[in-house]
Amino acid sequence: MNAKSVCFFCLRKIWQISAVTLVLLAVLVSLVKYSLPYANDYRAEVEQFLGEQLNADISIGSLSASWQGNGPALVINQVGFADNAKAPISVSIEQTRLHINLWQSLLDRQLHSNYFVLQGFDAEIDARALLSSESKTSSSQQQALIESLFLGEQGHFAIEDSELNIISLDNRHHRIFLENLVWQNRAKDHFAEGQVSLPGIEQNTLEARLKLSGARLNNIYGDLYLQAQSLNISGWLQEFVRPELSQLQSNLNFESWLHFAEGRLTDVQLAMQPSQLNWQYQQQPQYLELQQGMVRIHPQAKGWRVRTSGLQFSDEQYQWAPIIFDALISEQQQVWVQDLDISMFSTFARLGKSQLLQELLTVQPQGFINEGYFHWQGDKQWRVWFEAEHLGWSGFHGIPGAQDLSASAHINNRKGLLSIAGSDNHLLTGKTFSEPLAYQQLAAEVAFFNDGEHWSIESDEVTLSNDDLDLVAEFALTLDSQPNMNLYAEISGGSAANAGRYFPEPYMHKNLIDYLNGAIKSGDMHFAQVLLQGPLDQFPFTEQQGRFAVNAQIEDTEFAFAPDWPTIKNAAVDLAFNNQRMDIYSRSGELLNLALGDSVHVYLQDLLNADTLAIDITANIEAPKLQPFFAQTPLAEPLATVFDVIQAQDRLDGELQLLIDLKDSGVRASGEVLFAGNAVHLAQPGIDLSELRGRLSFVNDRIEINEAQAYWQGMPLTVSLLGESQGENYHADLNIGLQADVAQLQKRLNGLLDAQLSGTTALNAQLALNFDNQGFSYEAHVQSDMLGVTSTLPAPYNKAADDAWPLNALIQGDDISNLIMVELDEQLYFNGILNNGEQQMSNAHLIVGKQNLGLNKQGFEVSVNLPEADILAWQPVLNNIIDVAARSSGEPSVMPPLTKVVGQVRTAYVDVVPFNELEFTLINQPAAMDLKLLAKELRARVDIPTGSQAERRDIRAHADYLRVNIPTNDSGGDDVTHSNETDLKWLTQLPSVAFTCSDCRINHYQLDQVELHFAGAGEQLTISELVVDKREHVLRADGYWRDGQTHVKGQFNSDDIGSLFDEFDITSTVQDSEANMDFALHWQAAPYDIDIASLGGEISWQLGEGHLSEISDGGARVFSLLSLDSLVRKLKLDFRDVFAKGFFYNSMQGSMQLAQGIAYTKDTKMDGVPADLTIKGYADLNTQTINYDLAVAPQVTSSLPVIVAWMVNPVTGLAALALDKVIHSARVISEIKFKVSGAMDNPEVVELDRSSREVTLPQAAQNQPPASQPEQPLEKPLL
Repeated sequence: MNAKSVCFFCLRKIWQISAVTLVLLAVLVSLVKYSLPYANDYRAEVEQFLGEQLNADISIGSLSASWQGNGPALVINQVGFADNAKAPISVSIEQTRLHINLWQSLLDRQLHSNYFVLQGFDAEIDARALLSSESKTSSSQQQALIESLFLGEQGHFAIEDSELNIISLDNRHHRIFLENLVWQNRAKDHFAEGQVSLPGIEQNTLEARLKLSGARLNNIYGDLYLQAQSLNISGWLQEFVRPELSQLQSNLNFESWLHFAEGRLTDVQLAMQPSQLNWQYQQQPQYLELQQGMVRIHPQAKGWRVRTSGLQFSDEQYQWAPIIFDALISEQQQVWVQDLDISMFSTFARLGKSQLLQELLTVQPQGFINEGYFHWQGDKQWRVWFEAEHLGWSGFHGIPGAQDLSASAHINNRKGLLSIAGSDNHLLTGKTFSEPLAYQQLAAEVAFFNDGEHWSIESDEVTLSNDDLDLVAEFALTLDSQPNMNLYAEISGGSAANAGRYFPEPYMHKNLIDYLNGAIKSGDMHFAQVLLQGPLDQFPFTEQQGRFAVNAQIEDTEFAFAPDWPTIKNAAVDLAFNNQRMDIYSRSGELLNLALGDSVHVYLQDLLNADTLAIDITANIEAPKLQPFFAQTPLAEPLATVFDVIQAQDRLDGELQLLIDLKDSGVRASGEVLFAGNAVHLAQPGIDLSELRGRLSFVNDRIEINEAQAYWQGMPLTVSLLGESQGENYHADLNIGLQADVAQLQKRLNGLLDAQLSGTTALNAQLALNFDNQGFSYEAHVQSDMLGVTSTLPAPYNKAADDAWPLNALIQGDDISNLIMVELDEQLYFNGILNNGEQQMSNAHLIVGKQNLGLNKQGFEVSVNLPEADILAWQPVLNNIIDVAARSSGEPSVMPPLTKVVGQVRTAYVDVVPFNELEFTLINQPAAMDLKLLAKELRARVDIPTGSQAERRDIRAHADYLRVNIPTNDSGGDDVTHSNETDLKWLTQLPSVAFTCSDCRINHYQLDQVELHFAGAGEQLTISELVVDKREHVLRADGYWRDGQTHVKGQFNSDDIGSLFDEFDITSTVQDSEANMDFALHWQAAPYDIDIASLGGEISWQLGEGHLSEISDGGARVFSLLSLDSLVRKLKLDFRDVFAKGFFYNSMQGSMQLAQGIAYTKDTKMDGVPADLTIKGYADLNTQTINYDLAVAPQVTSSLPVIVAWMVNPVTGLAALALDKVIHSARVISEIKFKVSGAMDNPEVVELDRSSREVTLPQAAQNQPPASQPEQPLEKPLL
């Protein structure tokens, strides 16, 4: 075999082997290609393989593979290590993409990749654990992986979207985002370049360049360079800045060099380049700029040393001096500062949102710390020392701000001392006071103490002085969980006019401050004290959690306490604040005409809710000062008007409260006036009250008096008043209840009805008072049922105490006069006018009747209009009227002088004597009253003297005619009387009356002229003269009434008694005979009321020549006292021969003795022509029976005179009646005896005997009256 063949064979073999190899490789590659999609099925084998390769317990989430280029590409997802939780380094890889170098891997039988990408590489490195001694001697799987991966001799890979978390030695977490970093390992050097970022960086990234040396993490060394250009870290800052800042943007530029040695950071240099932070606040752009500066940071054994040089900050307003400080940050933080401008902290505070920064922003500190040292080691050991000047701050939490102060402080965690001083400047009170608080000198030494639980800040001397006042204070502030303050201050000097400068506005409502600024006009503060005790966060202690008190003494104050009210002048007051309450007490002062003393109290319950300020004024004042006081206040209407009407005397206790609405300056005035037994004059209608007790209360214009007690004219009354405004007018309702005593009222009425009314009754009055622009007016309604009042007035005005008698009165008045209208049971009316300021009515009209005739023109008039009246019953009333008219007008009386009494009475009775259509007029004239009477039966005129003439002159009454019509019984018997009076003392009170009548007549019996003169004389009525003159017939008498008994004596003369009898319709047997009679009679009754039962006395009489004639029963009356008509008929019948021509007599005479209504005679004799006649016996006027013994001597040829009675008037009629009761026996030649007995109107004549012997009469016919009997009491009243 030649060499060629051998070569060819070898080549062929080689080619075959190569071909086989290529085929095998092709088959292998094909197998690999076709098996790549099934790579995940071999995840466990790959985990085991990689674990063996990396010597780690690895877990793979999933696998995927594909052929790319000249080799396969493998994607490993979710790679993790089992001991991540225990190792100082924990690693997780989201995805690893690598390109396998197939041939190199086959040759080396080890997996080779020329380049791979780690995406989602998250590593957390705990520097504390990594750098510990144990970590230095041992290595975790993760650390081995990182060291082999990042610190290997070779390797080129990229890191994308990954994160590195480092826990520093001080346990702080630092996150670094590895956005795109290319790592290159070259032997022992390791290089990296790319972009990294930090949390919060929203725009741009940090350019990073890294050069490290070393194969282990704990011994690497090298440098890291970072560069930031226009870095926006606003996202990172957003967490720390205030939320109200908008459009936050940053532009951060710097270069930084970090040096590492032995696995540690050994040096940091930071070169700041112009950077800016921009934002908007309240739509205004703001910024903070760092212009330049250097920062060096050196790690220390247990901390960092930080030094600055030339840090230059500025903002839109200031450019501050470069910041120079040196700080050691470790377990003991120490900071040295020099020439630090404090004001820059305000700019930093504008950004930060922490509460501390906000308070710092509020404080707005200013000034320079020349030198300062701050050292603290934890919270329990620290100390501060600094010297500062030009210090200033704004006020906060009630602490005033300051400016241009100097201060020095030495303070540690146990105690400290702060000295502050200032001059000629202001404390910036901000909203605390209305203006800055000026001072010439300010000094304070403040001590700090820490007892282990809390701090205390104390000062024994804080002084402040200015041109207005001097202040010295001491305080102790405890800074525990609830800071507690104890403060005491004394203030001397100060003008009250400047008080507004010192009002703490946050703790006093603006309304109150405005009020006090307007109210305090002037004054000098003598001395003031301030006390504050309690937790500051609870100030002003609305729930009494502490105590805040201010006491100030102010002298010579002028205080305008309420709008539109007069000011308090020359006042000395005490001003007191007690927590949220304010009080002002007066010690002296003047308010208009009132001396106040300590009577004024101004107070406010809550300074922070100052809606209403209260002012209380209490005083004991002279009552007359009330009206002029209120007249100058807003309460002039109505109080001044009210007190113009209610004019009290003596002193009063009064209370006035003003509630001032501090929002709208409205004033609510209320108060009370206490009447404690005061005398009060009511100007309208002019009434004087005494012992007024009660309260007058008012609320603004609403006035009320509730059941006040008083006396009027000694009578108790109650007064209630309610008044308030109605539109533009003022209205008041006044209710008066009077327990009226009639006796007291009579005094006001001049005793007009003094004797007729008595008792007490309740009067109720309702007054409606109106005050308008035109003046004052009122209307009063008075009611009473008159229960308790007894009236003895004639009917229909008489009543018992328990009888109801409705009384209604209407009184209308104004500021000029008062109209009074009274109605009593629709039967009596009164109308009057009482002018204000006068004690007496100008007009008064009393109407007695059912029709109200209204008001008279002037003076006092009485009008009477009655259907019927008993004149005798009204006589006391008439006397009173006359007496009232006669009184001097100077006597106190509400009634004016009587001017006129007019009246009409349909039927007036004097006893039982009627006067029809009676009209009368009584006119009061000077020195006399003129009374005119006109009726069908009467026309008369009466002159009644008054005044000084009343005692010297008689009442003279003259009647032109008088017709007295006395009623009679239907039987035609005696006159009927109805007198029932039992008390006749009024007779003794009758005035002296001289009565004359030109033409008088009783019934149809003509009396012609009559004269009567009588007068009361203390204890008796004297009738000095009674004359009845009928020319041919004249009666003259006089007498008296005393102790209930009437005595009358007189004479009666008649030229022809028979004709008088005929004229008076008395049928009698006596004809053509003169008559003369003397009488002296008495009876137990009134002079005008003959009482038969008590009638006594004696009558002697004589008849001249005349004759007896027979009469018939047809006569109007038969004069039957002696029953001579019966005797004449008997004699004519039995002795015609003797008496046929009549019974003529020459004379007749005799006497009668009367006792108890029985008339006795024993000496009645007749010298008759045909016979003589004697009569003995008696006539009983009580029973109208007679019992006579008559003796007739028929041979006597003369005629028998008969004496009859003449019934002209009660006196003469009685004498005539008595003559006819007795007859005396006579001795004649031949005597015929008769017995006449029985009823007077039908006697029985019985002949007893015809002889000449004497006949002895029985005792009943004796001419002597029986032994005197005691006078019987009157059974019948006088009227």
